[in-house]
Amino acid sequence: MSLGNQAFVTSLEYITQQQQLTKQMLKSEVVSKTPEILDKCDQFNTHNIPRINCFNHQGYTYTNFCQLESCCFPLCPECLPDHVQEHFESQSKPKLDSLENVLNKVLITVHNEANKLATHFLNIQNSVKMADQMNYQCIRLLNEKKERIINIIDQYFNSLLNEVKGKHQKNIDNYQRDATFFEQVIRDRWKSHIELYENLKNQDCMRPLIKFLKSQTLQENEQYFVQASEFTQRYAHYQTKINFDSEKSAQLGGFISEFLKVINYDLPEYLNIHKLAPPEIGTQKQNMGSVNNSKASIRQSEQKIQQSQIKSGEEISKQAQLMNLSSNPNNSIQQSQQLLGSQRQMRNIYGEYQSQNNFGSRKY
Repeated sequence: MSLGNQAFVTSLEYITQQQQLTKQMLKSEVVSKTPEILDKCDQFNTHNIPRINCFNHQGYTYTNFCQLESCCFPLCPECLPDHVQEHFESQSKPKLDSLENVLNKVLITVHNEANKLATHFLNIQNSVKMADQMNYQCIRLLNEKKERIINIIDQYFNSLLNEVKGKHQKNIDNYQRDATFFEQVIRDRWKSHIELYENLKNQDCMRPLIKFLKSQTLQENEQYFVQASEFTQRYAHYQTKINFDSEKSAQLGGFISEFLKVINYDLPEYLNIHKLAPPEIGTQKQNMGSVNNSKASIRQSEQKIQQSQIKSGEEISKQAQLMNLSSNPNNSIQQSQQLLGSQRQMRNIYGEYQSQNNFGSRKY
């Protein structure tokens, strides 16, 4: 392998290592956080937008983005004519916008979604406190009625209170257990949004941007919001109800059970939590709650990227050796690297996605 090829492969490995290191640092920062409302959404302008070099045209940076789902591809000024021509030949219409606008729209969307998740997280915490207050008010009401007839039915009330407290304790324990698990699910989902939010602000923003635009994140988040709203209101439906008949209370004695009735409910486990999409934001729909499948998919993707990088380096080396036979070896090697390495390097860094027309993945 020539020195030029060795330097190219080494540079590609260095970029991959830096990306992995950055992801690990971001994850470690987000793990310790509790969902909170973000005050201000950062915005890009001509001064702070990431300058990302085009893989096909040296000296140019990405300025535009085709948002068509079959494309979802960044473009520099030199890429635009060819890309528009591809759409013209396939009789389709490109959905072009500036990279600054696309990044700002996605930043605002992710910012708002993260705030919605944080709001529902806080609502769940408050609902647990409210459930405990409802139990307290119920017990207090029973104690007030007890004071009115304490001299006659002291023993009856003691046994009744034990029953009610035991039922409430069981329900609140179940409710707190479900709430704890639900909070963790929303916390993980929120952390995924914060991680994406931070990744969109750095040089390596293309991969998370494309990943988000091709995902079902907003639809999956809506399921989170619906389930969270349902969860925060559900305890009231299973709260113990107390009916007190003031007229019959005068009879007392053996008629206690006729004028004082306590109806207890068992709070069932909230299984809808398990139906939510995994907290990680993905590009395809996954089975709800299949965490093991999600992890396995991630491992397979990493292996494919590594294999693609190795194959890219081998193919570049072979092309460089063939081109060395020509009269001008230096120019031939440089052309081989540009033609064969640019698209593969881009796929290795940002990931390769299937599309109907394969716009943006031109072969030269």
